[in-house]
Amino acid sequence: MKNVYILDESISSSRNGIGTFLRQLLACMKPVANVCVVAFNDSVEEFSIGTWLGVKCLSFPVFPSGNFMHHADVLYFFFKMYVEDSRENVFFVNHSPCSGLLEALKRALPLSKIVFTIHDFGWTEPLRGDVERYERILQARKRESIRKKYPEVLARYEEERKIYGMADAVVCLSEDSRDLLQRAYGLDAGKICWIPNGLVEWGMPKEPKGQLRKSLFIKDDEKVVLFVGRPTVEKGVDVLLQAFVQVLSREPDARLVVAGNASGEWLRQASGCIGSCAARVTFTGQLSRAELCRWYAVADVGVIPSYYEQCSYTGIEMMRAGLPVVASDAFGVRCMFREENARIASIDRHGQGTAYVGNLRDAIWEVLGSESLRARLSAASWVVYKEKYAIRLMRKRYRDLLARL
Repeated sequence: MKNVYILDESISSSRNGIGTFLRQLLACMKPVANVCVVAFNDSVEEFSIGTWLGVKCLSFPVFPSGNFMHHADVLYFFFKMYVEDSRENVFFVNHSPCSGLLEALKRALPLSKIVFTIHDFGWTEPLRGDVERYERILQARKRESIRKKYPEVLARYEEERKIYGMADAVVCLSEDSRDLLQRAYGLDAGKICWIPNGLVEWGMPKEPKGQLRKSLFIKDDEKVVLFVGRPTVEKGVDVLLQAFVQVLSREPDARLVVAGNASGEWLRQASGCIGSCAARVTFTGQLSRAELCRWYAVADVGVIPSYYEQCSYTGIEMMRAGLPVVASDAFGVRCMFREENARIASIDRHGQGTAYVGNLRDAIWEVLGSESLRARLSAASWVVYKEKYAIRLMRKRYRDLLARL
C-alpha cells in the first residue's frame, strides 16, 4: 500500500479552491493508501501531530516570513526526522513556486516520488489569462525589450519548468493546461496526468423552491443571477457588475447575488460601478455549504465570468445543482463550458475586451428570457457533471496514477 503525503499551506487553501480540492483528494485516497497531511502555516502554536478529516496530520505553525517554501533547510530536516524514505512514498505538492521545497524533499527522501498539481500558473494573473499573449512573450523571450518588460513572467516560467522537471508526475486539471505544458513548456506527455477535479455527492435542500425563496427574502417575480467565489478583477466580477447594470434595463426585477468574501477596498471600488442599482445587488460574504446550496437551489442562472481558471469548483457545483450557466471563453473555463451546456460570453481579447460587458449582458438576457433554454442548459449541465466531474472519475484517475508510480 502506498504512503501518500499531501502537502498543504493552510492559510491560503482555507480561502480558495485548493481547500476544496484537498477534501476531494482525501476522499479518493483514504480507502487505498496510508494518508498523511502535512499542513504548513497551520493554526497551531508549535509543531504538532494530530488528525484532520480522519487522517494523520503534521502541523507547522506560521513561519516568520509567512512563506514556508523559503525555509528549505527546515523542511529538509523535518522530512529526514519524520518520514522514512521508501519507494512506496508519494508526495502530493499543491503550492507554487516551490523548487526549493522539491529540492529539499528529493535530497532528504531520494526514493520517494513527487506529484505536482497545477492549480495555477505564474503568468495568468499578470496577463489576465491571455494565453496567446503569453506564448508570444515566450517565443520572443530572448529579446532584451521583452526581458525588461516581463521579468516576473519569465522568471516564473523558468521556475515552473524547474518544478515540472523535478516532479515524477505533473497533474493538470484542464485540457488547456495539458496542451500548454507540451506546447510551451516542452514537458513529455508521459509525465502529464490530466485529472479534472471531482466533487463528492452532496444533497440539495429538500424544501420547495418557493419556500426557499421566501426564506431568503426573494420575491416571486425576481430572477436571481448568482456569482460564487472571491469577488476580484481576475474573476471578472467588475465586468459582471457593469453588465448587470445593463441587464436591469430589460429585466428590472433581476437580482445579482455575489456569494464570497470581498475585501473592503474592492467593495469601495465596486460601489462606484453599482451606482443606482445597489438595491438589486446582494453581497452575502462567505457562506457555509448548506447556505450556498440554498442559493444554488433558488438561482435562475449562475455566472462564471473569470479571465482564467484551471478547473473551477464553483463551475462543478453549478453543474451538480443543475444550474443554467453563463460563462466566459477564458483559459480553462472554455474546457468546462461550451455552447452545449452554457451560454458563452466572449472576452474579445482582440478588441482589448471592450465588448465583453455587452457580450455578458446579452448572454444573461438570453438565459433569463427563456424558460425552455434554462431547462435545456440545466439538463446538459447535469450530464456534463456525471460524465466528467463526478468523484468516481477523479478517484479512478488518482488511483491509476498511484499504481503507475
